[in-house]
Amino acid sequence: MRQVPTPIVPARARQPATRSKRVSHRGLFLTREEMAAIAAATSTARDQLLVRTLAETGARVGEVLKLAPARLGQGYVVLPIEKRRQYEEKAVYLSPHSKLLHDLMRYAIEHGLGRDDCF
Repeated sequence: MRQVPTPIVPARARQPATRSKRVSHRGLFLTREEMAAIAAATSTARDQLLVRTLAETGARVGEVLKLAPARLGQGYVVLPIEKRRQYEEKAVYLSPHSKLLHDLMRYAIEHGLGRDDCF
């Protein structure tokens, strides 16, 4: 018979969180320095662009992964959103000083991405 080792630290009994014990994530964000550190830790140019896109648009990871060159406009990005099995889109306008759109388009051209190919 095989014995399963017992955990060193016994598991705590989980109790449902009450309204007063719930943690609010509102107001939590990363600083520019932290986002730059995350982008610098990536290994490819594509990943750096995706991290920058997350930071500058506030989009979710799934929205950014579905991003294609056809969704880039003059000063904005159109992100696909799936809500309750319904497809919607939202336009996210970027700062006029942002070079993100230029860098995304340059990446798409250099890597031969088609109009509907995802980054």
